[in-house]
Amino acid sequence: MNNMYKYLNVLIFYFASGCAKDKNSQANGVNLYNSHDLGALTVQIPSTWEYLNFAAQGLQSSNKDKKYLFLNTHSKDTVLRETVIIEIAQRNGTISFSKLEKALLTNMGAGQDQIRILSSKNFVTQEGELKIVELNCRNKEFNMKLEEIFAFYKRDKQLASLLWTGLSHSESINKNNRELFMQIVHSIQWKKP
Repeated sequence: MNNMYKYLNVLIFYFASGCAKDKNSQANGVNLYNSHDLGALTVQIPSTWEYLNFAAQGLQSSNKDKKYLFLNTHSKDTVLRETVIIEIAQRNGTISFSKLEKALLTNMGAGQDQIRILSSKNFVTQEGELKIVELNCRNKEFNMKLEEIFAFYKRDKQLASLLWTGLSHSESINKNNRELFMQIVHSIQWKKP
């Protein structure tokens, strides 16, 4: 988790540099999803989104956590498309949501400022425990206002950290993006250990 923001800054650089392919514009409201097997869990991602290999993007981390990157290549934004990063880890000991949120805010200070938490909520589901942190901030390097949502989803000793990031838009577009991300989060099905 503590390196996720470093990856985000690299992603912003790649996408701002035109690394991602432009495709025909399509609305964010997507009805079709593809199932992705991420080892410990499966997740449904909109079919118009592209899976990008972390290693192929030069983003493979040195730690053993598994990371997955999905990009909305049909977004109308060409500088920074909506992105979902999923990191799955096995943790020893108790997983503390409050410690995760504190570490998140500390790590964000490296590349972001004007950080404003919009909400922070805990949930219990049939699959495990979930914490959602919604915020907006400004990327220092590119001076762009971002909307971001973090979801921490734990089951036993397994933790899935999900990050949604994209440019800030009108409240109606931001609301649609939040709903889409929550559909992704709620589609998670943990596999039996």
